[in-house]
Amino acid sequence: MSAWAALLRLPNLLTVPGDVFAGAALSLLGLFAAGTAPDFSAFALPVALCAVSSLCMYSAGVALNDFADRDIDAAERPSRPLPSGAIPPRAAFMAGVALLAGALAASRGVASSACAGAGVPIREIVFLRFFTLPAEAPLAVAGVLAAAVALYDFPPFRRRMPHAALAVIALCRGLNVLLGAAAVEPFARAAGVPPHVWARFPLAGAAAMALYTAAFSAVARRETDSPPPRLFYAPAAALVLGLVPVLLLCAASIPEGTSCVLGAPRTSFALPAFAGAIAILHCLVLARFFASRVPAPFVVGRFIGNIARVQAALVLCAWPCGAALVCGAVLFFVPAVFNALAAKLPPS
Repeated sequence: MSAWAALLRLPNLLTVPGDVFAGAALSLLGLFAAGTAPDFSAFALPVALCAVSSLCMYSAGVALNDFADRDIDAAERPSRPLPSGAIPPRAAFMAGVALLAGALAASRGVASSACAGAGVPIREIVFLRFFTLPAEAPLAVAGVLAAAVALYDFPPFRRRMPHAALAVIALCRGLNVLLGAAAVEPFARAAGVPPHVWARFPLAGAAAMALYTAAFSAVARRETDSPPPRLFYAPAAALVLGLVPVLLLCAASIPEGTSCVLGAPRTSFALPAFAGAIAILHCLVLARFFASRVPAPFVVGRFIGNIARVQAALVLCAWPCGAALVCGAVLFFVPAVFNALAAKLPPS
């Protein structure tokens, strides 16, 4: 079991559902900004299924990635499960394919449950007059995400176009956020809220997450050959450029008089601002005090764990919803669990 936990990057899996929750929370914020009062209980099942789909997609990606890189890992990371012989390559490949299929199946369930919960008819595409497929947003986003995962795991693509591969892995994180937004789309449609009103929030959040992912992935790509010290500041810069504008956009979009269990809007919005500030400060501390003193994989692992703090900041933007406050608080403390697991199972 420990070999499979290492193959699937168990610590990293803790950072995956938060993308979906962030996308759903930012979409809820868009509905609040449009003057509607969405019922969170109606979103629970579609968002949960999106989280399952996301976990399967990420697990498939890392399993297929290790299968594709098994020859490279034999020279650079011989302790990984495949080059060490702990897991047969064929088993890793079959597991990746099965998880990818499971992710698409879960996203189809999201489309059905979301439309049923919103009370809108499901849109379908008919193939060959007898085969139908839901044409809802969750399945569409999951399909694009699966294609991006497959492209990244194609060895010639990464070897010949490393910069494009970096963009693809960042795109995968951004699409993961949009997967959560896709679960809310049928409810927005039922409420009559146009996409340009509510979708700008999850799109901005997805861009911020993609930018941060590209930044720490640039460090991770060179973790075996001593990245230059300045490169370690890239994640902090990415958060300043990506996350801060999203927080400002959200702060300016909540209608006056919106109620919250924590009281005044200004007091409530201090929560996402605090979480975002801690995420940026954490990156700066890693770059300034740890990058030159500890191995690069350790710093990369902490950058990955910091994703949960970024997710917490995005989720807490939907502070009028009590469930978002609880979810954001849990996400804020996920890095502590991540670090404990990373001490036993390398996250990169």
